[in-house]
Order: sequence, then C-alpha cells, then structure tokens
Amino acid sequence: MRLLTVPMLFLASATALAQGNAGSGIVIVLAQFPGFNEYELGTGAFVDHDGLVVTADHVVHNIVVNPAAASTGTTVTATTPTKLTVYSPYLNKFFDVDPAKPANIVGGQISPTQWLDAALIRVPLTDIERAQIQPLDFSTTTPVQAQKIYAYGPKCNNARTSLAVASGDACLQAGVVEAVLANDPTLSREYQIQAGTTVGYSGGPLVDVTGAIIGVASWGDVLGDTQVVRQLYLPAVFLLNFLLPQVPSSPNWGGASACSFAGDIHTLTIVDWTELSRRWSSASSQLNSDQCSCCCQSLDKLRNPYLPSPLTLKCAPPFCTEKRLYGLANAVNVANASGATGPKTDALISAIQTIYKPTDLASLSRDARKDLLSTLGQAVGNLSISLTRQKSMDSLQVESLALNLLEDSQKVRETSSDYVVMSGVFAAQDDQTNKTAAEILSATTGSDPATLKHELHVDPKQLKSSITKAVHDVDVQASTPSSTAAPF
Repeated sequence: MRLLTVPMLFLASATALAQGNAGSGIVIVLAQFPGFNEYELGTGAFVDHDGLVVTADHVVHNIVVNPAAASTGTTVTATTPTKLTVYSPYLNKFFDVDPAKPANIVGGQISPTQWLDAALIRVPLTDIERAQIQPLDFSTTTPVQAQKIYAYGPKCNNARTSLAVASGDACLQAGVVEAVLANDPTLSREYQIQAGTTVGYSGGPLVDVTGAIIGVASWGDVLGDTQVVRQLYLPAVFLLNFLLPQVPSSPNWGGASACSFAGDIHTLTIVDWTELSRRWSSASSQLNSDQCSCCCQSLDKLRNPYLPSPLTLKCAPPFCTEKRLYGLANAVNVANASGATGPKTDALISAIQTIYKPTDLASLSRDARKDLLSTLGQAVGNLSISLTRQKSMDSLQVESLALNLLEDSQKVRETSSDYVVMSGVFAAQDDQTNKTAAEILSATTGSDPATLKHELHVDPKQLKSSITKAVHDVDVQASTPSSTAAPF
C-alpha cells in the first residue's frame, strides 16, 4: 500500500455536470517539510464559505504509515510543515497558511487512540473571495456499487516541485477522472474506485453527480512508479462523525454578525451550518425569536440538512420542525453507517422524541408528511436493527420510536420501503418483543396479532399486503362523511 501525495496525471475528462458543481471548489495543497527544499503536492476542496479546506492528513503532516493500520489503537507521529501553500485554480491565487497556528491545521489524531487520514486547513480569504468561492458539501448518504463518480486531483508531471516549476508546466490545474465504485461501499470503511489514475490525488474529493463529497482520497496500490491499480477513499460519513466536531473556529461564523453573514450566502454547506450553530450551543436558555428565525432561515439554505447534535432544541416548536427532523434523520443515518452509536446517537434519538409532534406537521401536504415520516422512520428503524444486533440496551427504546414513526407514515400513505424496515425491526427482536410489536401493529393492519407475528418472521410481502389493506380501509373511512376516523 502507498500514500498518494505525489502528483497524478490527468487522464480523462468529466461531464459538464460534475465539472460545474465541483471543479470551482477544488484546491491544490503544497507542503514543504523540514529537510526538503521542494514542495510535495496534494489536493483538497473548500467546504465552507470562510476558507476551510478538507484534505488528507498525510498531505499536511507527512504521515508515512498505512492509514488502514493506524485507524484504531495507534498514535501517529505528525510532522508540521515549514511552509504550507494552497492554490485555487478557480481564483487563480496562492494562499499562504501559517502552519504554526493550531487553528489553521486540525485533524488526523482525533483521540489518543484513533487517527483519521483527514485534515482541515483554514485559508485566509478576503470578503470578495469568500463571496466568489463555491465550496463543496458533504454527502450524508453512502454510494452504491457501480455508481458513477468523479475523482479530482492536480494535473501534474512532477513528484516534487517548486511553485515556479509547478506553474510553468501547468501543474496547478484541477483535473478530474470518471470512475465507478469497485467494491460494496456499505460494507467497508473505505471506498475502492475503478479509474485509470496515477499517484497524486491524496486529499482530493470523490464526488457524486450532484457535486457532493462522498469520500476523500487516502491511499492505494501503485504499479511501478505511477499507475494506481486500486485507490481508496475515506467515506464522508466518517468525516461528518469524527472530523466535523474538530472544525476550527471562524471569526465570520462565530461573531455577532454571523446571521448577517449567513443571510448574504445563497446556499450553505453542512460545515457552514456547524460553525454558525456553535454560537447557540453555549446559550444557557431558550433562544430568542430573532435567533430562532436565523436558525430556521439558515436551515432552509442547507442543500443537505444535517444536525449532528440537537442544538436547535433551544428553539421551541413549531420553529422549522420539518427541516430539523430531516436533519436529525440524516444524522442518524450517518451515525449508523459509520458505526458511531453511543451517547451522540442517544442525543439524536432524544431530540427526535422531543421535536416530533404530529400536530406541528398538520400544515404539511399529505405527500410531504409521508416523505418526512418515511425518511425519519426508516432511519430510526435501521438504527434499531443495528442496536439489536449489537445487543445494546437502547434498542427497545429506539425500536418503539421507529414503530411509532413508521405506523404514522403508513396512516398517511403507503410507502413500500417502510414494510421491509418494519419487518426487519420486528425480526431482529426476540419472540416476546416480536409478540409485543405485532400487537402494536395489529391496530394499524387489522390483522390478528398471532397471525401477524408469524408473518413478520416469514414473509415481509404478507406484512405489506396486510398493511396496505389497513391503510386503504383507513382512507376509505376518512373519506366517508359519517366516519370519525382521522388519518394522520
């Protein structure tokens, strides 16, 4: 295995879709270490509107250990660069970063026994440059096998280079290579891609067709000196769970004018929101109406709602209930996908229980309620299944919430994917729990509890059929003037 810090050749062109969404946010990272007069190159991407760049930790700390071996139980020795320069092809400008300031480079060692091959760099931008950059957002979902993706890195020919040489051979350009996933990303801590690439893309983003980051380049197998036969990327879900809490403070996002700063930005990233919401986390009481309005307006600007902690509980409902529930659902999915269950996940579940009030969603259209409840129910349901398999003491509490959400979803309108999650939640439990769950669901399905209990273990299709019939019956009753039924 080999880390990929030296430059990579640009071997293929990408579609206009990927270029337009992602290319303007790509940067080239040049680090000079003690004992070397030349720079080593890596890649990165802006991830907020105040100059924050994500890259690989070994790019900025000269790590030489295999990241796979250092992911747990290992303390990694990092070397601070003597000089650190970031070049933005989009802005056509070099930015000097002071590596001696702790807030300018964070990441890597995320705990005494855990290391993540990812780091964040704060680049000093002017007000005009903050308005010009187009940062990339992190994806809260995992890709599927054979999905088309795009890998970004510098278009270079040199293993080591000076800034003058790099500029002279047109090295400092953001190249892109089309690829597809070669493994099953849902079963791995790293994504393997298929692409005709060469070494040099370390720290570069792997993006989907929307331009969202689904991974950051870490290491790979190299044939000869340049040809990469297998390249692996650190999944975005790990970055969200383990790197996002380490985002360094930002003067623009942390000050009194943060809401005004957010108001001038058309679309916010997850990192933008994380930095903005920190100012609320320290509040000792409920937020005032102006602060809650700022919170809701900022959530409306998120392309991909994600609430890593229940900070917005300090805004009493009905403040942006829909956005908060979507954000919490995404956070639950991320926690489950990265195996990060525990106190943080408990806080997310508690937040959902506190925020979720059916009456607050009454103003939503039928389809909007269906989509929200289905999204939330499936997220909590899949977490329940994972916790049961881990023999977690919290599994029954999460299961109860999942069933409540999924039942309410079915009362609004049939959502076929909910049936699979329902049956999975039930089947993961022991017989007594399954029996109780069957009795709860029988009120919705109209089926005999004993029969339903058998169906849950044997055939999810039977479950779907009985639920479909029950939902249809409820809808018919609701459309009858004399009926008192009130489907949610």
